[in-house]
Amino acid sequence: PLSDQPKKGKAASKKQQQQQQPKQQSFEQDLLEMQEKMEQLRLEKEKTEELLKAKDEILKQKDEEIE
Repeated sequence: PLSDQPKKGKAASKKQQQQQQPKQQSFEQDLLEMQEKMEQLRLEKEKTEELLKAKDEILKQKDEEIE
């Protein structure tokens, strides 16, 4: 009976490792997806800032024309 206990422990630890691998892969996949999303948001932010600067320039020009 005592020799059975380590075998169960090894089997249980193997099972835990097998369960952790999908979690690890899932975590890595989630991380990659978040990094991609962050990159998309960064690019969108840059584009928005450029558009706002261009809009500000147009408004300044129109303001000067009015004066």
